[in-house]
Amino acid sequence: MGILGNFIYRSLLFAYRNYGKVPSGFIEPEIEGAVKKAIEDIRVYVQNYEFKKICDTLLGLAITGNKYLQEREPWKLKETDPDEARDVIHNALWLSRAIAILGEPVFPFHAYEVYRQLGLDGNSYSLDEALRAVNIGRKLTKPRPLFNQLSEERLQELEATLSRRISMASGNSS
Repeated sequence: MGILGNFIYRSLLFAYRNYGKVPSGFIEPEIEGAVKKAIEDIRVYVQNYEFKKICDTLLGLAITGNKYLQEREPWKLKETDPDEARDVIHNALWLSRAIAILGEPVFPFHAYEVYRQLGLDGNSYSLDEALRAVNIGRKLTKPRPLFNQLSEERLQELEATLSRRISMASGNSS
């Protein structure tokens, strides 16, 4: 989830620091196409309770978003082509919102946090809402990272706890 959280945080932080609101822009066909495909896939995965596949699809969207930001470099564009920089960040925020909407079935708390940081209400949204425009001019709140990084020690503790629970569930009491 680090890649996903990183993409959303980067997008929100850049927008917050440079615009303070959702900038105007148009949605790139490649970004829109990726979200449309994800919606189709996630509809099937939700019906079949395939939560790992939902997460993999969301991760794919975040990777697409990170690649888009790296290739377009809005931090450079804001000096050389401010309109293009706004378009890039508009796309990044649109994709962040789409990821939150599509991810709500598997991480509702984090989806609501993205909504809050985008200045949206805490309502649930249908999957099709992921294709609707973000509210241009909506004031952004100061972003916070979505996920805490786990230390290696904490990760080992969680793995040990999981192993014990699996062992207990399968009848082994070690």
